[in-house]
Amino acid sequence: MGYSDVGIYSFEGAGAAICSLMEELQLSDPVLVGYSMGGRLAVSLAVTTRKFSAAVITSASPGLPTEEERQARRTSDQVLAESLLSLPLPRFLRDWYSGPLFEDLARREDLLDRMVERRSHNDPHELASALRGMSLGAQPSYSELLAGVTIPMMFVAGKRDSRYVEIAEKMAANVPRARLEVMPNCGHALHLQCPLAYADSLRAFMRSFD
Repeated sequence: MGYSDVGIYSFEGAGAAICSLMEELQLSDPVLVGYSMGGRLAVSLAVTTRKFSAAVITSASPGLPTEEERQARRTSDQVLAESLLSLPLPRFLRDWYSGPLFEDLARREDLLDRMVERRSHNDPHELASALRGMSLGAQPSYSELLAGVTIPMMFVAGKRDSRYVEIAEKMAANVPRARLEVMPNCGHALHLQCPLAYADSLRAFMRSFD
């Protein structure tokens, strides 16, 4: 699919693509794991499907509560998408990962350089389309629907990422079979900063409901 296939750049389209891939691979009741934008997509799938045995939501939000907030975010993400297309991609990525959300990551030049190098091979048009279509402003608020999720869910955030710690706490409070994991010495990109500890937490969570 290319960036002209606008349907894929939505929560419904991306979710349908994942479910289709699961059927193609003949996966049965897999554990759903998502980070950041992928975490928001994982929230969407957890509340709208019954195809997963459990879900791990990392550094992610269930959505903004009001239309005014969503509109403001759509506007800011549109500006960001235009910047993405107007700047050389490595420059955009370095600016993006040097922002407040990734403050901890930016302190680690080795991790920052690795992220910029890896993502510089992506298609800027595809990235811009994803940024628009899967903006936090384009996402419905799933907060109230979390109470109806019956599978085990683990919400993970880095302790230094105080905003997402608060969001994870609120989501966990709404889910009947929830586990909250706040990882010390980590920020938003905790899977990069603390990969072994993150992997250990995933293993412990999966063993808890085997």
